[in-house]
Amino acid sequence: MPLLTRPQVRLNRFVCETFATHPNRPVKGSAANCNKTSAKEAMHGPIAGFAVSCQRASRASGCFASKASRSSVGPEQEAADLPAQKPGVTTSTGPQASSIEDIPGQPQSLQGKVLEAAEGAIQQFSPFSRIHQHVCGFHFYAHDITRQVEAHHFCACPNEDVRQCVIYDSDKPNARLIGLEYIISSELFEGLPEEEKVYWHSHKFEVSSGTLQAPRVPVLAEDLEMKKLINTYGKTFHTWQVDRGDTLPLGPPQLMMAFTEEGQADPLMVAKRDKLYGTNSDERKEHRRKTLDFSHQPSSAADHWMQGKGAHQLQTVKMDFKSGELSAYGCYTGAHGKMSLCTSIPTHQVLSLMLRMAFSAIHSLLLPR
Repeated sequence: MPLLTRPQVRLNRFVCETFATHPNRPVKGSAANCNKTSAKEAMHGPIAGFAVSCQRASRASGCFASKASRSSVGPEQEAADLPAQKPGVTTSTGPQASSIEDIPGQPQSLQGKVLEAAEGAIQQFSPFSRIHQHVCGFHFYAHDITRQVEAHHFCACPNEDVRQCVIYDSDKPNARLIGLEYIISSELFEGLPEEEKVYWHSHKFEVSSGTLQAPRVPVLAEDLEMKKLINTYGKTFHTWQVDRGDTLPLGPPQLMMAFTEEGQADPLMVAKRDKLYGTNSDERKEHRRKTLDFSHQPSSAADHWMQGKGAHQLQTVKMDFKSGELSAYGCYTGAHGKMSLCTSIPTHQVLSLMLRMAFSAIHSLLLPR
């Protein structure tokens, strides 16, 4: 298990002491729910970054699970409580989706594991150490709202107005990397060229609906992050179409969008996620509408698919290969791949020769005739 830094330990202690006495905490003794939110589980996700450890507070006053997760029901009753899947919709949690076990290839060898462990001990992974936040939401393909994907964002903040997130299909250690998202403030979004804005989606409804959540984070701490995300915009590409059963990342990246109205997201997909983390999106929605400000209206330039004028999506186009630079041995390649000049003389000597030839030509033109 990765070790927490001293500032993280202090922050953990502060969070535990603060939220252990929160009035919305569950009753004492709900240890089963605490297992779902243990720091041990949080620290073993695809990105082993900061995790809020409330084990001490959990022993004193229970975890911050929703009211729905605290009811004592059997597995059959839990399955019966799940809603039906939305007709005509396929999701990344449905039966047709691929899983980590479907990836082709041989199991990692002992030598590979040893090498991986050695490299992990020697090398630095500084960009990953900046990742501090796990947010789970849902995306759909920009041209097809019937294809929906659960997306686990692991984000770092270069500054207060920009977040950059890697997206996995879960928070398990063997999760698949399926995409990335850039998140910017409304101020930065308004400064973008108009033709660029069509690639971005708003986050207001994701927050207000309660479907965007920070797993295992106490509700009040989660509110602080959601307050920052309400007025932001995201540009998202998925590289692995797990929802259609792809066992490898096939085809070009796909532009993704986020939901903007009730009834768009598959309720079964949302309920499965909520059940996994012991949360309830409807309870989150009611809580946030009482505590957060949703007066901001997203720009009409974002969420382009809502304008009824078609949708933008990525497709590859075959193009002529552009070349024309000297190689290490002075070979010049034409625009259509045909060799027009090649020499075994090193490039710097070729350039020197060409300069001398040019000066010689200029000199001959300037000489009096």
